[in-house]
Amino acid sequence: MSSKKYEPKKVYEPIKRGFEGHPPLALRDGLVIHGGSCISPAVTDADVYIGFDAGMKKTARLYPWTEGVEVPFPIPDGRSFKEMTHFDKLVDWTIVQLEAGRKVLCGCIGGHGRTGTFLAVLVNRMMDEKAAAAYVRQHYCSKAIETTEQITWLHQTYGIDTVDPRPHWHTTHGHANGSNRDWSTAKGISKQKAFNYKTKTPDEGDEFWDLQTEQQVAKKIAEIKASATTGTPPKMTTSIWGTTRITGT
Repeated sequence: MSSKKYEPKKVYEPIKRGFEGHPPLALRDGLVIHGGSCISPAVTDADVYIGFDAGMKKTARLYPWTEGVEVPFPIPDGRSFKEMTHFDKLVDWTIVQLEAGRKVLCGCIGGHGRTGTFLAVLVNRMMDEKAAAAYVRQHYCSKAIETTEQITWLHQTYGIDTVDPRPHWHTTHGHANGSNRDWSTAKGISKQKAFNYKTKTPDEGDEFWDLQTEQQVAKKIAEIKASATTGTPPKMTTSIWGTTRITGT
């Protein structure tokens, strides 16, 4: 017989994702709105779902003959709503839904940047609150409203008092969106190769992109643009999948 002592298997509780811990945001007259993820919404019994990310979970609520409403309103991560011509109509419509007693959830990926920006506008419009950004961070989530563009747009468009951007979102190379994730101009570059992706920072484990690596990629992008006039392209290589990647970084 084995002398090994039997030990019961450990049971691990599932890790609670950040957007699952967001409390409903209190507005005027006892009204509240829920914020979080439109991809994996923690609230499953809402009457209205508003999604600011293209990965929004699609359900039968999209059909007009099914109870409930889904409103896809996608916008790139880190951006504000300044280019969205129907944004004010979305805000007006959302206020009508809340005043009608409907349960509303709005979300992006993590419920922070785009969601927090939208919530700040709602607070400003419904409560006439100039410190709407600070209010959202205090009563909804301290990570809400992430980028310089979002903060500046709220101030310039609605007169909302500014707050500091989130530390892992920083403006580099003159990016218009205040985000160092703006690698879209590097067409053909593998994102995994272009960036040194990390998973945790001292700031509560948020994801971020390594600045030094991004600067190297930006240098290569400049070389590509320069080669359009000089006729001297940078070193390139093509994988078996047909994906062109920059080499020499």
